[in-house]
Amino acid sequence: MTRTTTSLVSGVLIGWGLGCGPSEPALQMKSGEEWVPGSLSYARVVGGRDGAKTRASYFFTRPDSAWLELRIVVEVDPEPKMTWGRWYLDEGGTQITGGVRADDVRFLGGQGGDPSLGGTFILRGDQGEQFRILLPPIPVRGKPGN
Repeated sequence: MTRTTTSLVSGVLIGWGLGCGPSEPALQMKSGEEWVPGSLSYARVVGGRDGAKTRASYFFTRPDSAWLELRIVVEVDPEPKMTWGRWYLDEGGTQITGGVRADDVRFLGGQGGDPSLGGTFILRGDQGEQFRILLPPIPVRGKPGN
């Protein structure tokens, strides 16, 4: 491979790697074996870092007052790992909750400012996988639950 070809291939691979993951938060619903766009939109995140742990609550809403909250705890030691996760859905007075699996977790900074968390999170309920949340790294500030 020539030097120009190697540079081009390296540039494409680096660009592809940087492009991985969503640019905006997205909530998807399971439909059969596929993930389809959900009807809830990203609203906000609150949370903060305490030592190696970062707690975050992500909120998704819909105009009819339905909402979903994803709560996670991520520890960095030395790699980021979700150590706890739970989700809550309120839709027309019906409340559902379940566990969370992290397919990947991204953690940035937090040394001199707010940490940023992102990743792919699978929300499970009684019927198995129900939602998938795709998050780019988003600054986490405030207190969970506020």
